Amino acid sequence: MKNVALALFVALGMSTSALAETRDVVQSPPTRAEQRTRPSNVKLNADSSEYVGPIYSKNATTGWAVLTDPTHIERSRQIVRIAGRFNGGIKLENVTGTSSVTMVNVMFADGSTQSIKLDRTLTGRQSVQVPVRRGELDYIVVYGVTAAGGTYRVLGS
Repeated sequence: MKNVALALFVALGMSTSALAETRDVVQSPPTRAEQRTRPSNVKLNADSSEYVGPIYSKNATTGWAVLTDPTHIERSRQIVRIAGRFNGGIKLENVTGTSSVTMVNVMFADGSTQSIKLDRTLTGRQSVQVPVRRGELDYIVVYGVTAAGGTYRVLGS
């Protein structure tokens, strides 16, 4: 298949560097090693991923509740069901690797929504606080990508 593509590019007068650029756009399926490092708390849906692990209570010392175990964004977005667990701020904290978050949608129990554009890449133990209005939360949707082997977690106040 590679030879056919190369022959087509040469026949059309395109350079092999153009072929390399085209090849970079296509994402390959995850390797076995990447699949082994994927957290088991992620359920894949048709067009998103969903956090299905435990949700914890607020830590009196820090004021933040760890809402998810380290998890991984799949299919460009991840749904985290909070269902009235708290009324307040959200923090996204990178745990391993790299996590790029473009936006967070917040769905409130009263049916209203809030969209927060972030466009942040987190590495190491970096975190970003998401400015959420007060109200009882139902669930959030985190849009972005977590690098292979990378994880992040959601905290609430």
